[in-house]
Amino acid sequence: MTRSATVARTRKVVSEGGDDFGDHGDVPSYGTPASTRDDGPITWIREKYPIFLAGFLALFFVLNLASLLEWNADEDWQVCQFPTGSYRVVDQAGVYAQYYGEVWTYPKFLDLYFSAAKDEGGEHDTSIRVTFSDSGTGFTSHHIKLSILPAEESKRLELHRHFAATGVNGMRHMIEQHLSTAVKNSGPLMSASEYHAQKRAEFYQVVRDQLEQGLFGMEVVELDVVMQTPEKGAHLFSGSEVETISRTRITLDKEKQAVLMAASPLKEYGLLVQQYSITNTSYDPQTTTQLDARRESYQLAEQSKAVVTKERQKVFSVIEAGKGEVAKVESEANQKMKEATVNATREVEVAEQTQQEEVAVAEQMLATMKEKLLETKELLNISVIALKTAEFEGKEMISQAGATRAKIEKGGAVAEIDQLRAEMRKKRMGLFATLANVPSPDTVIISGSKGGGNGVAGTGTTEALLQLFLLKQMNQTPTSQTSPLAGSAGR
Repeated sequence: MTRSATVARTRKVVSEGGDDFGDHGDVPSYGTPASTRDDGPITWIREKYPIFLAGFLALFFVLNLASLLEWNADEDWQVCQFPTGSYRVVDQAGVYAQYYGEVWTYPKFLDLYFSAAKDEGGEHDTSIRVTFSDSGTGFTSHHIKLSILPAEESKRLELHRHFAATGVNGMRHMIEQHLSTAVKNSGPLMSASEYHAQKRAEFYQVVRDQLEQGLFGMEVVELDVVMQTPEKGAHLFSGSEVETISRTRITLDKEKQAVLMAASPLKEYGLLVQQYSITNTSYDPQTTTQLDARRESYQLAEQSKAVVTKERQKVFSVIEAGKGEVAKVESEANQKMKEATVNATREVEVAEQTQQEEVAVAEQMLATMKEKLLETKELLNISVIALKTAEFEGKEMISQAGATRAKIEKGGAVAEIDQLRAEMRKKRMGLFATLANVPSPDTVIISGSKGGGNGVAGTGTTEALLQLFLLKQMNQTPTSQTSPLAGSAGR
């Protein structure tokens, strides 16, 4: 069968089937039975063309899928540079369109070990050497956990430009160099023994500050320090020596802030230190020997101090025991003194009470004597009145006796008994007149005894005072006039 006959037959079949291909006789008919088709190569190619096209497109898509799409993990961030030269920073997890761009991947966090341990630093010793102020040498192991995803996109692009070729290894090398410089810069601030014994925290803080902020400026100054000698300290002698030494310290500005010599690359790129640790420190043999000798010396000094402290405690115990005995004796003496004071005070109070009672009794007796004295004065006044009355009556009787005598003399008839009575009255009245002129004593000694030395009963105090007062009153009575009896007797 010729080619022209095959084409004509194909066109006929297409036109009869009402296919949409119209009069395009070159389009194969897939619905034509095999008995009516021509098996020529052109016809077969035309029949398989859609399959070939679909396979080609699928193969092209598969081969170029890696250049069209890109996947970013959650723990990474990427920088994609498109064929046009523009950049895109991707920090979200998922698929995004790459468009035949080139992609660089960086981790968001990075753990770095600079250590002598194989499980940290690997096969090689990556610890950092440090030299202290006393020339002691140490080897420090470090661990740093960094966040290498800067907050600003410009910082991320700058980090990418600098480390696109070297990647994480370049960052590790940069951080190692900066950390090594910070450690070596901090070593001269202290001696190996100071770092080993007491200043590790200070060393850690200075190294971390320089790691995050930058390298500090250092200066050497001369200081006069008081050096305590171990022998004097062990034997409690208070001696000291002043020595001038050179010390390295951080240079400070006017605001007491550290002066920076160089900025930290971590700060320039926006990297943050999430964790920093000095995991271990080892020393060279010479420094280790020096530290061991210093430790032994310190331990011996501490032992000596402990012995001295123990002896001192014994002395203190003896002193305190003596103080306790003294306090006990003083307490007993104070107790006795207090008892004596209380007893004396009680006796004084009793004596005062007795004295007050005696004074009250004496005052009561004095009041009684005053009352008796008043009664005596009243009796004396009465006696004076009675005496004056008797004197007046005596004078009247004498006058009457004289008149009677005159009458008798004139009349010559006086009875003998009347004359005798008149004489007796005259003598009695003369005796009263004589007693009126007897002087009274100025001072009288009154005895409180019940009897005199000669057996005569003594005079009572009240009776004696009464008699004395009567004598004084009788002495004050006028006696210058002569009684009528005395005058008649003289005649």
